[in-house]
Amino acid sequence: GPISACLTLRVLEWVTDIIAIEMLLAAQGLDWRMRGQNVVDGVVQRCTPDPLSEQIVALHKRIRDVTPYWEDDQPMHPALRAVGNLLRRGPST
Repeated sequence: GPISACLTLRVLEWVTDIIAIEMLLAAQGLDWRMRGQNVVDGVVQRCTPDPLSEQIVALHKRIRDVTPYWEDDQPMHPALRAVGNLLRRGPST
């Protein structure tokens, strides 16, 4: 029992980290779309910004409250840790 519980907790931590990566990259993509930018084959193109639902805007804001938009290449681990901690805390009340 206890060993299985410890292994399960470890797996849940890994899954949380994977979801944090996906959320961070989705936020970055949304930033581009909200700015009217799209990347096709590595080339930035202008596009019409898509309207977003209130729920997506609220989730994007929560992510950007803990980590900023990336203008340049930088280490990802501080942002991943911040978004992972956001997930571990759960929904705000």
